Amino acid sequence: MSYWHSKRKNFIEFLVSSLNNEANDNDISSGLTLPELLDEINSLILTGFDTTSTALSWFIHYPSKHPEVQQRIKDELREHDLIPMTSSVALTADILTKFTYID
Repeated sequence: MSYWHSKRKNFIEFLVSSLNNEANDNDISSGLTLPELLDEINSLILTGFDTTSTALSWFIHYPSKHPEVQQRIKDELREHDLIPMTSSVALTADILTKFTYID
């Protein structure tokens, strides 16, 4: 199994980890700088505009037509103390990697 498959769950986690590795590494040529990370994120958002909006539309539409799916999403959010929305728990990359149903 490759390093990518054993250590990383998604691309965002990889980008953030790359930034963190650079901050803890004496070799300045490794990892991403903060401006490089922001450029990568902007590229993903701008080039994925149509696909992102389509995915989000389906993510909203499908649960609205299937109450059992909506309930499972709510249950998973509650499990991580993200409901009610007034919760003081911040949504982090670590919490995102723990989702099983929403993932």
